Amino acid sequence: MKKLLIISTLLTLPSLAQADNYATCILDKLEGAQNYSATVLAVRLCNEHHPEGLSDIKWGSGRGFFAPYDSYLECFQDKSKSVQVRQAIGLIASACDRLYGDPPKPAKRAGLFDDLRPKD
Repeated sequence: MKKLLIISTLLTLPSLAQADNYATCILDKLEGAQNYSATVLAVRLCNEHHPEGLSDIKWGSGRGFFAPYDSYLECFQDKSKSVQVRQAIGLIASACDRLYGDPPKPAKRAGLFDDLRPKD
C-alpha cells in the first residue's frame, strides 16, 4: 500500500509543477505594476527568457485540476486589481486569456457577392 502511494505521488508531481513560460512570467512580474518603467523592465526580462512570447503557449494550457483559476476572468481580476499601468493591464489580459481562455473562433470570410445570393 505504501509503494502504491509513493508511486501515485511521483506520477502526479509533474502535473503540479506549472511550466515556466512567457505568460506565467508576465503574470508574475507585472502583478502590482505601478509605473511604466517597471512594466518595460519586466517585459524585457520576460522577452529575454522566453523570446517566443505567447505564440508557443497552447490555448487553455493553464487549466487543470490544480490550476489557480477556473477562467480567464478570474485570472484577470486577480492579477490586474492593483496594476496602475494600462500597458501592463493589456499584457496581463493577454497572458490570462492564453492560459485560461478558449482559442478564438475563426472568422467567417464574406465573399464579394454574398449579399447578392438568395436567402434560404
